[in-house]
Amino acid sequence: MLSPRLVLGVFLGLLLVAPLVLPPFYVTLLNYIGLYAMVALGLVLLTGVGGLTSFGQAAFVGLGAYTTGLLTTATDLPGYLSWLAGSP
Repeated sequence: MLSPRLVLGVFLGLLLVAPLVLPPFYVTLLNYIGLYAMVALGLVLLTGVGGLTSFGQAAFVGLGAYTTGLLTTATDLPGYLSWLAGSP
């Protein structure tokens, strides 16, 4: 039987190597899968384990999406983001 630490180590190793060997489309797809998995996991922990109903989590996800969209479509970044030297 495989050790859980070994499986986790192999998985993390594959995630570290993936951006080097996969095309950009698949890297972006893996990023989206990871982000949505974290949002879903947070919601499951909050509602399933805690028994609470939170609309604040959806508001934070929406605020992050709006901010990213706004910064992506902006022609010039604000001064405090100038170190990015381009679109986020």
